[in-house]
Amino acid sequence: MSGVKLWPALALLLATACMQGLPPDLPRRSIVARARPSSAPEEAPPPAPPPDPVLVPQTGHVTQVWSVAFHPSGRLLATGGFDHTVCLWSLDGGLMAQLTGHHEALKRVAWSADGKTLVSVARDSQVIVWDLERFVPKRVIEHPAFDVAVSSDGKRVFVVGPKTEVTAYDAATGKLLAVAGTPNEEGRQLLSVTLSDDDQTLLTGGLDGSFHLWDAKKLRVRARIPGRVKGGALSPDGRLAVTTEDGVALADPVSGAELKRLAQVTSAGKPHFSRDGRRLFVGSGTNVVVIDAASGKTLRRFPVGILESMGVSPDGTLVATGNDDAQVRLWNADSGAPVRGLGSPWGSVTAAHFDPKGERIATAAAGWVDVWHASTGAIVQRFPAQQREVGPPGWSPDGALLAASVAHGVVAIWDVTRGVAVGRVGAASRDDWTAQFAFAPDSRRLAMLHAGRLSLWDRDQKKTVKTVGTGVTLAAGVAWSGAVIAVGGSGGVELYDAASLKRLRALDHQQVAPFSRVEALSFSADGTTLITTASQHVGVWDVGSGKLLDRVAGRTLHAAPVLSPDGSALAFPNHQRGVSLRRGGSTVELLRTESAIRQLRFSPDGMRLAVASDDALIRVIDTARGQIVRTLPGHEARIWSMEWHPGGNVLLAASHQARLHRVRDGRTLTLRARFDRQAGVVHSADGQFLGDPAAWSLLRLRSGAGLWQARLGAVGKDREQPALLADLWRP
Repeated sequence: MSGVKLWPALALLLATACMQGLPPDLPRRSIVARARPSSAPEEAPPPAPPPDPVLVPQTGHVTQVWSVAFHPSGRLLATGGFDHTVCLWSLDGGLMAQLTGHHEALKRVAWSADGKTLVSVARDSQVIVWDLERFVPKRVIEHPAFDVAVSSDGKRVFVVGPKTEVTAYDAATGKLLAVAGTPNEEGRQLLSVTLSDDDQTLLTGGLDGSFHLWDAKKLRVRARIPGRVKGGALSPDGRLAVTTEDGVALADPVSGAELKRLAQVTSAGKPHFSRDGRRLFVGSGTNVVVIDAASGKTLRRFPVGILESMGVSPDGTLVATGNDDAQVRLWNADSGAPVRGLGSPWGSVTAAHFDPKGERIATAAAGWVDVWHASTGAIVQRFPAQQREVGPPGWSPDGALLAASVAHGVVAIWDVTRGVAVGRVGAASRDDWTAQFAFAPDSRRLAMLHAGRLSLWDRDQKKTVKTVGTGVTLAAGVAWSGAVIAVGGSGGVELYDAASLKRLRALDHQQVAPFSRVEALSFSADGTTLITTASQHVGVWDVGSGKLLDRVAGRTLHAAPVLSPDGSALAFPNHQRGVSLRRGGSTVELLRTESAIRQLRFSPDGMRLAVASDDALIRVIDTARGQIVRTLPGHEARIWSMEWHPGGNVLLAASHQARLHRVRDGRTLTLRARFDRQAGVVHSADGQFLGDPAAWSLLRLRSGAGLWQARLGAVGKDREQPALLADLWRP
């Protein structure tokens, strides 16, 4: 069903933006949905009691952002996503409206120069002209389209699609005005169309790399640009810039002939002129390159992540990028520094971990490592990775550093306090994709195992200070306790002196699981015992002597066994799809389920055991009584990671979302919410919370009395915005 999630403030913002952008000879007509009546209003009835407030979540896109377009005033941004929606944003970071009407992924959004017309095209073969008074489709034109351009007065719409034709429509009526094709059907398919500011010239690009210049009035090809062209742009003063396989060049806007080679840029996308025509902005891989249009000199290059789309603000101060994690990002065009993100990063959360004090949460998803404030739900830091698949993040014991595997064989280290990268360990490798690491107990060093080499990174020197070869390949785990580092993988388990990296001993893991790769290892809290798992077997080792103390064999181990904090009990999954507890030489079964066990975690006091299984449930067991005291639902898929808050009252679990569960009463809060396509909102499992992480730092409160917006815990226009997370931490 077509519709819109609309905030009243958007109508006023659009009206102001459009009126400020109008030329003096055009009438200043308000586009606010309801104009004030000219006659005196009738006596108003007594006001009704205001309804209960409703949280309006700022969800934004939930998949890749394929198109971005600044409003001519520079105060708004329109984006189109793979999720079938068009989003309108204010540049302070607020989602103003989310327009629905398309049934497939968006390909392009475009504004008219007067800012009064917004048009979008999608894979559903529909061209939609949006009503900016009611924010619903004003005109739907059935036409397969890849790109669209709008005349400056918003009256004509030019569409290109799977044919070698340009089609012009009347934006108001949808009437076909003209259609024309390229000579000899060059282009195979037309993928892009750009209209000059004076409405005189069209630039189209074809699938075969051919680009054509058109007379927009007569809809007739004027010239063909020679060679294979990847993208083109027309400056406000009529210049033509093109990108080819060799880089960026200026061309004659009449003949298409190349005039000047500007810069060599690899993997260059469509160029974008600044409004004054002095600079060119080009996407190149995961970077934006800024070029001086007169000299051809590259002014700067800055990383922006996995780039899906790009736009430049009319004043040339901001670059907007659409990324594959569903977030729109604004960048300072002069410095390349990030300004802010619009919307929420999206993607399956593969890991979530509390910091040592339980004040922050680190999650890994969609090429980013995010740090959340546990009390407000706001993202306080974002760190980019080199690949979409990011390894589980790990905190240093003092909570100042965060590390994660960001490429095959590379671990990145960030200073969370300052929000900067401070080190990298290892080198990218296609032969061995595994990399495991562990921080020293004093947080001053980090040990990493990759491709059979154990490296030691020093925090003070900010570099790798020592590397030694090991007998362990295909790393499965690194653990650090006191003066001993344990490493495991193919080749078994080896212990090293933490200061010198001298090998102390190799454990005879053939006693536990002959000819099997070690899958996980961990120290007991006091560092005297090491637990290893391999091929459905568990080994318990004395660290000092290397002697095997205990062996649990023949179990189906989808999850690693865990020791209680005091080291007196070992919990492990058994072959009956259950969980057993081994203490003092005896074993008892605590739980049996119909699904495989995936995660086991003891509470900080060791009195409770949390069990996550393939049925997406978490069961909390009283280990003394052997009884389930709480079942926690709400996850949609397999739970990848789970851990207790240091206070022992809250569980953090990650599947497609990161969720906080209060064990006392089962209350659940979603940290990374997913979009509910039918209801148009996101919500927690129990329905008590609405919104998503980015929205929690700036919530919108709608009630019968009007619109308020306030930061969590702060005072809004008339009332205090309740803090959603505050109640979760109440004892």
